[in-house]
Amino acid sequence: MKVKVSIGKPESIGSVVVLVDVIRSSTAIAIALKNGAKYVLPFKDTEDALKAKDRLNGQEDVILAGEEYGEKPEGFDITNSPSNMTREFVEDKVIIYRSSNLTRVLAGCKSADELLIGGIVNSGAISDYINSMEPEEIEIVACGISKEEATYLKEKLGIYGDEGSEITIEDIIGTGSILSRLDFDKLSDIGIISLMVYNNPQWREEVRRGRIAHLLRHLNLEEDLEHCLEENQIDIVPLLKDDRIIPLSGTDY
Repeated sequence: MKVKVSIGKPESIGSVVVLVDVIRSSTAIAIALKNGAKYVLPFKDTEDALKAKDRLNGQEDVILAGEEYGEKPEGFDITNSPSNMTREFVEDKVIIYRSSNLTRVLAGCKSADELLIGGIVNSGAISDYINSMEPEEIEIVACGISKEEATYLKEKLGIYGDEGSEITIEDIIGTGSILSRLDFDKLSDIGIISLMVYNNPQWREEVRRGRIAHLLRHLNLEEDLEHCLEENQIDIVPLLKDDRIIPLSGTDY
């Protein structure tokens, strides 16, 4: 298996694409599906997500979840905090979802044959599923951060970071966590770097030094960070099918 790793957007739309947005989308979506949400309906734009809730109300029991620069947009029910995705709250519900980074990247990847959502919490499930398929080549996209959000964090909140770079440490490490369990024979340079960073036994501390971790502390959401760093705890593969993110478990492959 050949594995290409890219940052911010895919280099090409191949047969299998994995999106990694560790803090917080990959984690929140995996937890919601594990806890019985029917499916997740992703939207790039806030207004489209609000319209979808109006359209589906009365047809489905819906929750509008998401964030803009880490905070709950006006009109949304909840943020994408993993702690919000309890079984009591999400079971048998449709989650309409918008985020600053994952849904932005996802919008450009829908033509992939298999589009998966991976993070640290479900890295084992993602790699097991891919290994079972034995594809010739896959691409892992470390979603990172938009340049607009990077500028906002630096100028408005004083959170230091590279304004011109989309890279985030947690998505590199989440990619490395998946790679560490994949049966690959060829790996791109960014993949080699991701695996090297993940193999640092202090990787959790490195994530806590990153700018998105600083944002969570600014918002008093440190508990979310710890949820996102619980490695290989969820046996769910979120898969995009017919514009819906649905769950696959180990019994499905």
